[in-house]
Amino acid sequence: MKLIVAIVPADDAGAIIDALTHEEIGVTRINTVSGFLKKGNATLLIGVDEPRAASAVDLIAARAKKGRTFVLDVERYERL
Repeated sequence: MKLIVAIVPADDAGAIIDALTHEEIGVTRINTVSGFLKKGNATLLIGVDEPRAASAVDLIAARAKKGRTFVLDVERYERL
C-alpha cells in the first residue's frame, strides 16, 4: 500500500479528483495555502495499492499545472 500526498493548485484539484474517482481510486482533499505567495492549493491524500501507484501519479501529473507529489510506504492500513 502507498500513500500519495499531492500538493496541487486548487484550480486543478477538481479535474484530478474526478479522474481518480473514475479509476475507483479514493482521494481526500484538504484545502491549503502556500506559505510564501499565499496561493490556494489543495493537498490530496490518496491511498492506493502499490501496483496502481505509478498510474495514479501519472494521472495527477497529466492534470496539474505544477505541484509536488510524495509517495510514501504504508506499513499498516485499517479500514473502519
